[in-house]
Amino acid sequence: DWSSDVCTSDLAAEYQRAPVTLVTVSEKLGFRTRLVEAFAHGAASVVHENNQYGMPELEHGRNALLAGTGRDLADAVAQTLCDDSLRTRLERGARQTYNERLSADRVMRSMFDLLIQPR
Repeated sequence: DWSSDVCTSDLAAEYQRAPVTLVTVSEKLGFRTRLVEAFAHGAASVVHENNQYGMPELEHGRNALLAGTGRDLADAVAQTLCDDSLRTRLERGARQTYNERLSADRVMRSMFDLLIQPR
């Protein structure tokens, strides 16, 4: 059973148990912390395509499956659940994206580099 009372210390176990992370938010808003967290745990993700506006790191077929309608999101979830090689590729791509672009160390280094650039 899924519970809304998951402690932070239990998140890793929850991500390991879940075969796919689904983000259906369709508003063209900012950065998706929940996706960074999912990527950090190497979770296969199915995401509404509008999330690319706040998170350009999303790459369809490499680190997530992107879709624009409810039906397409459902189809992408089914595809991820039924295709082990696809799910593994998404998991690896998510973790690689996190390590290369989204980890705290990488983000802080990028921010520091921007701050020290000559004006």
